[in-house]
Amino acid sequence: DILLTALSLSLSKFLNTDESYVLLEGHGREHIWEDIDISGTVGWFTSMYPHKLERVGEDFSSNLIHIKESLRDVPHKGLGYGAFC
Repeated sequence: DILLTALSLSLSKFLNTDESYVLLEGHGREHIWEDIDISGTVGWFTSMYPHKLERVGEDFSSNLIHIKESLRDVPHKGLGYGAFC
């Protein structure tokens, strides 16, 4: 959260904009399906998804809280982004 906040503020200053997009990567091992047991598997199920970073003020703490909350709002921590069922 802290690194993404620092990146958000740096990009905001460098690009002169309050929002930017980054591609985040997750390990993909979230337990989102109760009927699927992945404990016998080895390795990662890498998931990648875009995330919007927004600057909401001038102070670091308010931006940190905003980034933290926006990451918590990502459904299934990005697992399934772009997958069509």
